[in-house]
Amino acid sequence: MKNHNKAISQIRHLCLGSGFFLLFVGALACVAESEGWTSDENEPVSESVSAPAAEPEAESTVEPELFDFVGNEKAEEDGPPLQRMLISAAIPANSVKTTLGDTSLNGPALATSGPSVLIAWTGTGNQQLNFMRTDDGRNTYNKKTLSEKSPSAPALAFFNKRWYVAWRGTDNRLHVMSSSDGKSWGSKVILSETSPSSPALAVFNGHLYLAWRGTGNNQLNWLRSTNGTSWGNKVTSSAAAASQKTLSGPAMVGFNGRLWISWRAAGALYVPANTLCATFSNNGTEIIIPTCIHYYTTESRPALYFRGNKAFLSWQRAGNRRLSLVPMLSLINREEVYSEDANLYTSPETSIDGPALSAINGKLLWAWTGTDGRLNLMFTPQ
Repeated sequence: MKNHNKAISQIRHLCLGSGFFLLFVGALACVAESEGWTSDENEPVSESVSAPAAEPEAESTVEPELFDFVGNEKAEEDGPPLQRMLISAAIPANSVKTTLGDTSLNGPALATSGPSVLIAWTGTGNQQLNFMRTDDGRNTYNKKTLSEKSPSAPALAFFNKRWYVAWRGTDNRLHVMSSSDGKSWGSKVILSETSPSSPALAVFNGHLYLAWRGTGNNQLNWLRSTNGTSWGNKVTSSAAAASQKTLSGPAMVGFNGRLWISWRAAGALYVPANTLCATFSNNGTEIIIPTCIHYYTTESRPALYFRGNKAFLSWQRAGNRRLSLVPMLSLINREEVYSEDANLYTSPETSIDGPALSAINGKLLWAWTGTDGRLNLMFTPQ
């Protein structure tokens, strides 16, 4: 155990002190901060439009395979706590890619209901919201263009038998609308909250969650709603917790009784800017210590999604803009650290913004805006 701690300490100093960490492909340095979050349990932030109560969507009950955080172990007496995780990923060679005729200056959004996937994006030149559906990951139909505009990528979710879209308005205020068919949209709510980046939507414990990056402070925030029109129970990350600040919109997903959130770090003493960070909440208000993964960096918002018994993290890699994807597996050995290149899939595809993840007919569906501005879909038949 003593030798193990010494090895971890040596790796940490190499990672933080220089760029030589690339020589240690098998090393993963994770840093955490313990500052808390604030929660306004009963603070409403929007006017409510009454809606009949609906039964919440069924939650997945499989074991989580995204991040399973383990007990902290200090490499040095005055060093930051280190956490470890086991990573495993594989994308089959026969993945099917489709390049669409539509274009955007931002990334797309995806949401799944049964056999159908809804795609949302902002139009090139006019920033208008667009929607269309696909049942096979190749062919699309029912395209709809709205007059609503956004300078950033929208967010999608399916909740209580309705599609929901959230976006940052041209005034930076957050907007939410819903639809029963993905074509006719209404019940628009304009929140007082603002953001300079894309928001995120997720379903967890019978609630619809809306997450965003705070204006002026880069803090993580989220609200929840039972009907998509009345929002409250705001949670905000600590202003003192540097690793809990983001330079882009966050990603969020409800999976196996936990609310997961991932983001692009704004930069801190032990957490360089653009580092991917993540954490989860068991109740939607209190989170565990975040973990930041020095091996993975991005210049855009990440994406989270679960399919079957796996939860996936995807992002646009910093520097080369190539897309990456990892299913994060629970640790099976607390004494060893595994992080092999074979477990990380980096696509030759490049993107101008963060990707989107969903599923179609039991297959993982990946969407992104290429560096040529065209929208792309790819599903993995596994």
